[in-house]
Formats: sequence, structure tokens, C-alpha cells
Amino acid sequence: MVGGGSKTTEELLEHISERILIVDKEQKIRGASWGTKWDKVLDFFIGRKIEELIENKILLRPATLAVKCLDSGRSESTLYAEENGERYLITGIPLLEKGAIVAVIVIEKTISPFIVLAKELVSEEQKSKPGSKEKAGKSLIYQSKVMCELVDLANRVAKQDVTVLIQGESGTGKEVIANLIHSSSSRSEHSFVKINCGAIPENLLESELFGYEPGAFTGADVKGKCGLFEAADGGTLFLDEIGTMPLHLQVKLLRAIQEKEIIRIGGADYIPVDIRIIAATNADLKKEVERGSFREDLYYRLNVVPITLPPLRDRKADIKPLTDYFMNKFNKKYYIEKQMDESAWKLLHKYSWPGNIRELENVMERLVVTTKSKTIHGGDIERIFSDFQVEGTFEQKIGTDLKDRVENFEKKLILSQMSYYSRSQELADALVIDKSTLTSKMNKYRINNIYIEKKGNREQ
Repeated sequence: MVGGGSKTTEELLEHISERILIVDKEQKIRGASWGTKWDKVLDFFIGRKIEELIENKILLRPATLAVKCLDSGRSESTLYAEENGERYLITGIPLLEKGAIVAVIVIEKTISPFIVLAKELVSEEQKSKPGSKEKAGKSLIYQSKVMCELVDLANRVAKQDVTVLIQGESGTGKEVIANLIHSSSSRSEHSFVKINCGAIPENLLESELFGYEPGAFTGADVKGKCGLFEAADGGTLFLDEIGTMPLHLQVKLLRAIQEKEIIRIGGADYIPVDIRIIAATNADLKKEVERGSFREDLYYRLNVVPITLPPLRDRKADIKPLTDYFMNKFNKKYYIEKQMDESAWKLLHKYSWPGNIRELENVMERLVVTTKSKTIHGGDIERIFSDFQVEGTFEQKIGTDLKDRVENFEKKLILSQMSYYSRSQELADALVIDKSTLTSKMNKYRINNIYIEKKGNREQ
């Protein structure tokens, strides 16, 4: 059953239920425990190159994984299923000595019983606890009371085929809620089509939404084009950043909602569409109506059922589960095992999170990748949040030159948030000031906004 080792090694392997293959750094087979079916065959291969197993198609999957593990220098895993439906997990683990690989141990075991158990546990968990759900590929993580109530509202609204307006600051998860509503609705088997109205140039937005007929304009496809309204027929159309839609397109959108029909650019006939509209915005549409930049009749058509997402600073009970989720996500992504100490948790709860969940995700990825130790400390948080350091300076050294200190704080605050937003308007919204005020301050402090605008152009 095993060769090339001591009697102690043989006895050890014989008492292990998992299938095991041991390969040294020279790719020679040093030991194995694979059941009686393979005893004589494996005895023959002990001491030989693993390529002989591969050439003879013996234990092909574990042998191939052992080579991959030796090449990459890290743990590797793969899943496969037999014809009878039995599923197996194969894991290759490098054995290191003074930082260098000396061997690889490959372990194979059946996971079918665990899959059955996991499905049962998840099913029971979802029945009894509303805290974490995944809909349409999007994770919804929460435990705060306000979010429990909001998700309950979204699930109730989903059952009724009404138009929904989701409001909230950038990064609060408006698209995730839209996904939840669609996937919980009677339209869940049909398309969920989304478009960011603020990310598409005005001259292209109309053709993207409504499509066009052949030869409608110079450069148009000779076959014409189906718009997103037609693509979403039977399903849901999610209009993000609806507040940026030009006035002349708002008229066409209003008719589409009221009459359930659209007309392509250059077309003569109306096309019936059966869709549900979910719109989202980080702007105050009532104020936009007062300013004349958004139609009042369209506002009321969209605002049949309003859902307002609270900013992360007003739902701090969700910081812990969200942080755990992102920590686990990036630990897996980068093959790292990081954790946080109490000092780090305190600072995460102290911060106001102007960029909301999107900013938290950004920060967690940065912390997992850049911190040296396995434990993330408060000092690591402070180094990436100039806000904390500036606030500390105010508390300890405030005195004369108050005007200069306030201006220095403003400048550092603006600079610290620029990397989280693709448009100046989003940054202004996060700072709760008008865009003109932000522009004035950036000019005053000689802050170059080219980075923001270029980033926005790339996203378009």
C-alpha cells in the first residue's frame, strides 16, 4: 500500500481513510494509500517519476494536480464527479522546509455527504433567519433592524408588479436591492436588464434604450438595433442614475411607462413592451423637479413605491457582517488568512463611511493585500484613513491659526475621498455639498480633478 518510507509512515498511512499520494520535489512518487485496488500497481511506481502515472492514465487527476502544485508552489484544489454522481475533492498541499518545497501531499476524499448536509443547513438557515441572502448573483449582507425592515418591504413589493424607485447615496447597494426585487418577482425567469444612465453619453443613451431602425442615422447598423426596452421584454429594466437622464428622453420614458410601448429612432410604429421598471438615484429628485431638470409627471410615475437605502453610517450594525464577508472574500481570492483585532474594529465603527459599502469593500481589499502581519491592527486602519489622523490633530493642537487648520482639514478630506468616486457629482453628494461648492474648494486648494473625470470617462 505504501513504499519508500519507514514502517511508522506505512502504519500511519494505513490508518488514514482518505486517499493519499506523496510526491517529492524531483516529481518522484514516495508514498501512497489508495485502497486495495491500487496496491500492486502503486508498489511498482514507488520511486518512479509521476509522469509514468500520467502516461499510463493511472490516478490521472491527483497525479496532474501534484505536478501543478509543484509548479505553482502553493496549494491547489479541484473537484470532479464520477458517473455514479459521487463527488470528490482533490487537494495538493506543498510541504516546505526553510521556505523551499520538499514534497507535495495530494489528498482525495468524497464530499457528497457534506454537500447534502450543507444544502440541508442552508435551507434551514434561510427558513429561520433573514440575515444573509443571495439573489441573482448578488450578496445581500445585513443584520441591522433598519435593513431587516427594508428587505422585508422589498420582498413584499416584489410580488406586486409595480414601479419602484430606489434612493440612497452612492455605494449603498441600490443595484443589489433591485436584483432582490427582480429575483423574488413573477418575472424572475426572464431578463434583468440594467443600464447606468449617467455612464452613457447623451447622444448614445436614446439608441441604447429604444433602439433604431436601419439607416436611422449616419453610422447606424444596416440591420438596425434592438434597444434595452425590447431586450427586457417580459422581465425587469433597471435604470440606475435616473436623475441624469436628459429631459427629451424623459418624455419617451414617461410614454413607455404609461402606454407600455416604445418607438425606435427612425421608426414609424410603436412596439409593445411588457416590462417592469425599477429606477435608482443618489440625487434628490424632488429638488431636481424644483430646479426644472427632472419632469414632475415622470417623478410621480417612478415613485409609486419608494425605497430609501440608509447610508452605512446610519446602519453600523451591518459593518461587522459586511467586513467579515469581504475579509473572507479577499482571503480566498489572494490565498491569505487575515483577521482583525479589537482596535481595528473600533476604528471601523468610528469612521463615517462617506463611500458606504463600496468604500468598505475597497478598504478591506487594500488591508488584506497590504498589511504585513496576519492580524490587522488599528494602526493599519489609521494609515489609510487620513481623516482619523486629521481629527486627532484638531483635538490635540487646535489653537491659533484656526482658519488655516480648518482649510487644511477640508483639503485632506477631499483628497482622501477622491479615489472612491468616478465623477465630481458623486464626490459632492458624498460630502453633502453642491458640485459648484466642491469645484470652488478644489480650485481654492489647487486640487486637480483630472483624475476623477478621466476615471469617469473610462467607466463610460
